[in-house]
Amino acid sequence: MDDKEFGTRDKRGDWAPTKLLEPAPLWLFPPKPKKILAWIPAYFFPYNLLFMISSIIYWFLVIPPVENMSNFSWDWTINILVINMVLAFIWYQGWEVPLYIMKNKKIDSNIIKAFLRILQISFFGSKTKQ
Repeated sequence: MDDKEFGTRDKRGDWAPTKLLEPAPLWLFPPKPKKILAWIPAYFFPYNLLFMISSIIYWFLVIPPVENMSNFSWDWTINILVINMVLAFIWYQGWEVPLYIMKNKKIDSNIIKAFLRILQISFFGSKTKQ
């Protein structure tokens, strides 16, 4: 992905988009029903639908029955904790590994530059002189 298709950088390296961001048609006034109906599938597909399905799967496969959770015990709490830690590790590696690969391929992406800027500030101190 090349950010040059979506915006430009000035001489300081700050990126500015060529097209202004528009709010969702649901929040526009006066209401435009055709625009809202055309927007709804884009809202649900693919990510929100994926998140809904994954939460339902999580609910049925991971969460113990209410009868077990009515009494506090360490077995079901540690079970949920371990599963949450494993799923969080998988989720964040799913984001970090592609970003790392993009960085190594020298892809000109705004996400990579922002990520590297945050790392530079947080680990190597502020870039401004005092």
